[in-house]
Amino acid sequence: MASPQGSINRRRRFIHLLWMGCLLINVFVVATVSLMLQRNRDREMTQAIELSANYALLLSQDIARLIAKIDVVLQTVSEELSHQMATGEFDEAAVNTLLSRQDKHIPEALGLRVVDAAGVIRYAVNGVQVQQASIADRPQFIRLRDDPQAGLVISKPIMGRAAQKWLISLSRRINSSNGEFAGQVHAAVSLDQISTLFAGVSLGAKSSVALWDRDSVIARYSPQDVHGASTGLRTPSRQLKQLLETDQETASYHARSGVDGIEKTFSLHRVGAYPLYIVVGLADEDYLREWRSDAEAVAWLVVLFVWVSVTGAAMLYRSWQRRESDHLALLRQEAEYTARLENSRRDAEAARRRSELILDSAGEGICGVDCAGRVVFVNPAARKMYGWGDDEGIGLDLHAETHYQNAEGRPCSLADCAVQKTLQDGERRTVKDDLFWRKDGKAFPVEYSVAAMADEGAISGAVTVFRDITERKILEERITHMAMFDELTGLPNRSFLADALQRTVAVALRRHEVVGILYVDLDAFKAVNDQMGHAAGDAVLRQVAARLQACIRAEDVVARLGGDEFLVMTQADSGNVRENCTHLAQRIIEAISQPIDLPEGRAVVGASIGIAQYPNGEASIERCIQQADAAMYRAKNRGKGRFAVADTVTVPR
Repeated sequence: MASPQGSINRRRRFIHLLWMGCLLINVFVVATVSLMLQRNRDREMTQAIELSANYALLLSQDIARLIAKIDVVLQTVSEELSHQMATGEFDEAAVNTLLSRQDKHIPEALGLRVVDAAGVIRYAVNGVQVQQASIADRPQFIRLRDDPQAGLVISKPIMGRAAQKWLISLSRRINSSNGEFAGQVHAAVSLDQISTLFAGVSLGAKSSVALWDRDSVIARYSPQDVHGASTGLRTPSRQLKQLLETDQETASYHARSGVDGIEKTFSLHRVGAYPLYIVVGLADEDYLREWRSDAEAVAWLVVLFVWVSVTGAAMLYRSWQRRESDHLALLRQEAEYTARLENSRRDAEAARRRSELILDSAGEGICGVDCAGRVVFVNPAARKMYGWGDDEGIGLDLHAETHYQNAEGRPCSLADCAVQKTLQDGERRTVKDDLFWRKDGKAFPVEYSVAAMADEGAISGAVTVFRDITERKILEERITHMAMFDELTGLPNRSFLADALQRTVAVALRRHEVVGILYVDLDAFKAVNDQMGHAAGDAVLRQVAARLQACIRAEDVVARLGGDEFLVMTQADSGNVRENCTHLAQRIIEAISQPIDLPEGRAVVGASIGIAQYPNGEASIERCIQQADAAMYRAKNRGKGRFAVADTVTVPR
């Protein structure tokens, strides 16, 4: 029989190891769960940054396109009025006709107005003229009067004297024949319209979208506060103030909003080259709501596990203390103690199983390998993503089974594998975008991290924690498509057209060909909208897009510029480009002029087309498009439903 002192010493060592084991298990569980929760929170914040940045980009592009379109109209009116003054052919009826025609291109604005050099409104459309009204005290008028190089001037928010609503004014200078200030032409955009545009973005209840200039709010929308902040509010957060002062193009940051005091993840994007900025803020309370709920549930599970393990260890420890008082009685009751020891071991095993249960319940895949890269542990989530059965995985070569090939079909070198590198140097690695392969040979995109496992200072294996990012990749592709293609017609938009222009010109020059440019504008489209409604107008635009695509070749390009304007690019050798373009223009006019049967009735529209070519002297491709636009207007002035060809001599800039 063992001596009492020897038995006591052995049991003391056991108790010491039991407490150490309990402590280590609890530390491991708490650390693992904390790491998992922190990573999940970081992932939610990263997704919030990506989402807010995408929203800011899309909205800034929409605002930039609106301003650019209005600026084109303002330049056209300014140049025409300056020309009439220079030639002495200034005619009031012609001015009113010019304003009415150009105003149709900017239905988003509140109407064009022409102001003389004294600041008095002389001409206007849409009933926005105020008799003898003067804007000579407006800062934008003063700047245009005093600065011949001012270009497009965008005002601070102002209360319109005619419209009686908050708006911003976009203005350009009119010069007399000798270059002196002769007045200005301007158009206004209601801040209500900008807020309506922002309302189309899907946000959480406490999130917000705002348009800022360099020091104040212009327009703002939040689902919780549909009226938005007061126009002209000058309380940006410290981070936003610094970004506005340094004129940053784009940035993301986390701060407490200077408008409503809510903690948010913000993304800022400058509106084109204008001194305006879109600021999208996603409230922490909105995008972290689900994470906080999950974190609370997991935290309670961890607390329960810690309580059970510590309670079991404490009970065993108190039992040992009671027995230590009488060594002899302890020896006589050795059999009973052995039985209790077995129960304690079962409790420890139950605690270990509970720890494994917490890991198994994780939604992310967790897989451990030894130094040879063979699987020693894999949780159910990982088995499901790999396509393994419940009894598969252990002992398999993880790289050979799941990471053997890249997206292009080339083999993945073991030396380049993040798991193999961590097994060699013990460094923690995070891979944001990679491919893993299932048992059935199908790949799925993943984001994963690898950490080394150490035993007494030596690397004994590695643990990979990964998640399937298929849904995120689909969302990214959808956002990219939305940015490059018109949602209504499915045609490429202006963003796509910018890249398509470069590609088409490069191919044409390489083939020694000429690019034909057809600027298409619908006739009588406004009447369809006014008489049959905007739903019918949208249906007509979709039909026109389909007919345009049917008229062109596979290598040609057709894009929607906005509203009822389209651009077609085709290629041919220099000897045939004019003939090809005129034939194509005639086909388009005939195709579009065919009646369109709609639920609301039969719609009939036409098309006026301007034709230009590139290269054309020293003119850039953008200048050639402007020439085609000018030719289109000549076609409209000659009776619509026809085409006109731009001069092949470059128009001086």
